[in-house]
Amino acid sequence: LLPNEKIRQELVEHLKQSGIGTRKFYPPIHKLSPYQNIDGDFRNTDEASERGLWLPSSSFLLDEDILRVCDTIKNFWN
Repeated sequence: LLPNEKIRQELVEHLKQSGIGTRKFYPPIHKLSPYQNIDGDFRNTDEASERGLWLPSSSFLLDEDILRVCDTIKNFWN
């Protein structure tokens, strides 16, 4: 999870500029229409959805692809 939604979006843009696609986490299940009437405290799922980020993943990724994603993320934090 990223520290906040703003930093997540900055990282998304940084990766995009390097040709690396990402996507946000799925919306929390409790916000989907079949489950909206369920009472409870779901702040952790909300937070994960707001701060989470899917990185490229596939059985077809090569080691150099993975290293490029990792290096690009490291570069973002430096």
